Amino acid sequence: MDAIRAAALRVVLKCCAQDLERIVRRASAQEEHFGLSISLISLADHEPALAEALYARPMEVLTLLDEATVQAQVEMCAAVGRQHAEQQRRQSPAGGGQPQAALPCVNVYDNVHVRLVGLPTSLDPRPMPMRPSLSRLGCAQLHQLLSINGTVVRAGPVRMWESIQVYECTRCKTQ
Repeated sequence: MDAIRAAALRVVLKCCAQDLERIVRRASAQEEHFGLSISLISLADHEPALAEALYARPMEVLTLLDEATVQAQVEMCAAVGRQHAEQQRRQSPAGGGQPQAALPCVNVYDNVHVRLVGLPTSLDPRPMPMRPSLSRLGCAQLHQLLSINGTVVRAGPVRMWESIQVYECTRCKTQ
């Protein structure tokens, strides 16, 4: 499992470096959620063992990928700090009488989740398991990777359902 964890970190750092840097430099609330899109084809190209594990145990591997995003953010913050220190060292003369510039704002967010895109059918050895028709979806597909495509033929507005309950005391008749 440690090999899969290390592979997940490598994939996140290779495939999502620009998005991760954008996220760590962002000044947002810690509760905000972010998504990192990773193409399953590029994941399989970089780390085939991780792709196989993803098909075999998708829930566990997706959790490992989410954990890898946090670890990758920590590494990205350390890299930003090193870059800042290097720039300061290059800009300041040997005497160093100038004030130091502030470290750029970098944050580590816990709510960064991997979103898999471009699920191919050719990577899974079973015949057409990832693209069943909508009428065939059922409990057999629970905890499996699925790709559903189609055309939306009817859509409506989101409706809020509100209800109010009024209770009345049988003795004093107060509500």
